[in-house]
Amino acid sequence: MCRSGNVICACLSLAVGSSIAWAQGEVAGRPTLEVLLTAATSLPETARASMMTEAATIWRNQGVAIEWLPATAQRPVSHNRLRVLVVERKQSAAHPGEPFTVGELLRPLNGHPVAMMSIESAQRLVASVRGRAGYELVAVDQRRLGLVLGRALAHEIGHYLLDTHTHARQGLMRPQFNALEFTDRRDETFALDRAASAWLRSHLDPDPAFAPPDVRFAYAH
Repeated sequence: MCRSGNVICACLSLAVGSSIAWAQGEVAGRPTLEVLLTAATSLPETARASMMTEAATIWRNQGVAIEWLPATAQRPVSHNRLRVLVVERKQSAAHPGEPFTVGELLRPLNGHPVAMMSIESAQRLVASVRGRAGYELVAVDQRRLGLVLGRALAHEIGHYLLDTHTHARQGLMRPQFNALEFTDRRDETFALDRAASAWLRSHLDPDPAFAPPDVRFAYAH
């Protein structure tokens, strides 16, 4: 996600070209994405649960199950896997001194991709709309904090699964969201767009005989 005005996330891709090797999950036979999660102890448990629920719900609607694993979990390398670090602070190296980003996807040349999520950036986003949105309760703020982190994480998962740094004009893979929209628990605009959804469905079949050519997805604009 790219930041603009009082909005939000950046995606940084250092190297691309990973292939998707789906593992058949235990949840209704859906293809499963393993997420090795490490979260700072400063992240409230309510926010953590909200983050996981939001990200999992967005991708479940696309036919992808998320299996949350501890960072130390050992699984065969053939499994589809993303490491996620939820840290207190993460300043964008590209814009020193500017507001922090909420999430970015790192693809090191050697090693697994990593999604970096910033608690502080998400907290700033929630605080920026508190007065306008009319909520002040701590418990509500924690759920909204998790909501922001979950939506940002779902966006970065999209970059990983689609293997693209490009963005859509609408839906989950937009480059920009305004703060009120991003923190609105009733908002339903964080779904994958039709083009990306169709491409992803065509790549979910675990049978290589029916798999389409390994062509990376990219938005045309």
